[in-house]
Amino acid sequence: MHCGRTTTELLFTECKTYDHFKRIDTARIMTLSKAFPGAVLVFATLRKELSIEEKKLLYRLVNRGRKYWKADRPYNPVLILTGSELFAESRPEHS
Repeated sequence: MHCGRTTTELLFTECKTYDHFKRIDTARIMTLSKAFPGAVLVFATLRKELSIEEKKLLYRLVNRGRKYWKADRPYNPVLILTGSELFAESRPEHS
């Protein structure tokens, strides 16, 4: 069965098991995003949800990534995955 897009995407990922994302993590990803416009930025944690501090930290990066650098392409889309999505029994688009 074939589902979704079939193009290859460049991803940069910051993963945490149960630790929190910190400013150094977003700074590192921001550097990569400037060098690779169009790359997808992924933040993944096994915790059930992000803390308020983490949401504030990621806010600027997420909004910057939404701006378009090509007519049909955001500058750097951001994907945030928590334990809710990573441990879900259903496919990602349904969780």
